[in-house]
Amino acid sequence: RLRFGLRWRVDVPVAEIVAIRPPTPVEHTSKGAVDLKLSLPGSRWVVLELDRPVVAEGIYGLRREARTIGLGVDEPTLLKEALETARKPPTAPAPPQPLNPENR
Repeated sequence: RLRFGLRWRVDVPVAEIVAIRPPTPVEHTSKGAVDLKLSLPGSRWVVLELDRPVVAEGIYGLRREARTIGLGVDEPTLLKEALETARKPPTAPAPPQPLNPENR
């Protein structure tokens, strides 16, 4: 779940994130170049590209579909690593080893 104060909240399934990247020059300077921007002016941000649009809920019942989300972050590299780790399928535990009667 992403929240931007009281303005916007949106649930983004980790599996729906296709890419995490820095904004292009056009996205960085043009208003409306991303579907939803959750960052303060002048802050560092990344673009989350989604597989399908999600619905963001705003104040007063506003709703907006977003397939690209500009997300303000302090540590973009750490966010990317954490999301890549979360998207990896869990590994199965190693099967139990049989007891060796000689080691009892």
